Amino acid sequence: MKKTVLFMMFALLLPSFAIAECVSSSISKEALSEKMNKQGKASDTPMLYQLALEKMIVFDRAAAADLNSVITREEAYYTEKSKYISCNNSLECNRILNASILNGVEVKVTTIGNGYVVVAKHLNGGGVFITTSWDIGNGQYCVE
Repeated sequence: MKKTVLFMMFALLLPSFAIAECVSSSISKEALSEKMNKQGKASDTPMLYQLALEKMIVFDRAAAADLNSVITREEAYYTEKSKYISCNNSLECNRILNASILNGVEVKVTTIGNGYVVVAKHLNGGGVFITTSWDIGNGQYCVE
């Protein structure tokens, strides 16, 4: 509970991402399925519904991979400069951190004190990944 509240607080600092619920530390097929049902995207054809769900998961995995890439670059930057750096979007993160962020993935890094919060989302995905320098490897997967 405390961890979810902490991540929700960080999400408020990053207004370009709308967070409804942080569900786990990995992609939750159940949460995505529930989201699609709420949006009326549950098709009468189960195969099409399953295909849409699987595509969303692939896009979310791309966002998770880019989040890990940015974390690696952020830590390397800290090793060289003894400070963390913020970037407001994927283009800026690519330029400053030399991170290879895929098309369609939006990443934002916000420094807070002597740490950072990284948020990553694929435009066609169903969720948002949030992690902090204090909790690397135990971030949250949140459904919008």
